[in-house]
Amino acid sequence: MDIVSDVGSILICIDLAMFLHFNKSMASIKMKGTSQQSPVQVSTVEKVSRKLGHLGIMLIICSWIVPKLA
Repeated sequence: MDIVSDVGSILICIDLAMFLHFNKSMASIKMKGTSQQSPVQVSTVEKVSRKLGHLGIMLIICSWIVPKLA
């Protein structure tokens, strides 16, 4: 179960890194073109990293619950 928890932590860290990277790039885009208000497109990489982060959270929760049930 420790391996499952570690994998979950790694997935969450990857998700956080991608989130911070995309937030920084979106902030720079907004600063450059404040006069142009265009809808923000979410990239496929960001969507996938968000799903991996959710999977990481579920892995950590499962690694806490399964030992309690056994």
